[in-house]
Amino acid sequence: MNSKGLRWHAGGLAFVTTLGLLYLGQLLYQTYAVARPLAEALRGIDGVEKVEIADSLKGRDPLVIEVALDNPANFAATYAALEKRTAGILGREPFHLVIRDHRTDELAALYHEMRFILQEAAARGNFSAMASKAQALARAAGATICLDVDADRIYIKLNKGGAALYEVIPRLRI
Repeated sequence: MNSKGLRWHAGGLAFVTTLGLLYLGQLLYQTYAVARPLAEALRGIDGVEKVEIADSLKGRDPLVIEVALDNPANFAATYAALEKRTAGILGREPFHLVIRDHRTDELAALYHEMRFILQEAAARGNFSAMASKAQALARAAGATICLDVDADRIYIKLNKGGAALYEVIPRLRI
């Protein structure tokens, strides 16, 4: 083999090795400097049962953070704390919080039944009517409901037995 062919192979090997090291470095950074500290910080929030952070190296943008809840005392406050702590750690990096709950088909059907009431309130701002109608539907189904509203969202927590459903509905700005 001549020396030109050897240089070409050595250059190619150096390129592949460099790419591999860069990928490994990014993986280690993502795991030890971002994902683990973020998951640990979020686990310390009231009602957080489990935190899973999707592998962001698979081209997902924004970073997907799945949080399983276990009956937080105040769902709206828990969600706000999750969002604030995540933004504090990630800075300007975009993220998406996904709330995992312990819903049953019955609770999902109840939420589906009241979604028109909730969406109407999100669009029109008639929250007192939403609260009374949603309370009546939950009571009729033998469930309890906690509703909360802030400037940006409506927070819904439905409970029946040991099952719980959590939903966050963005408010529309007109």
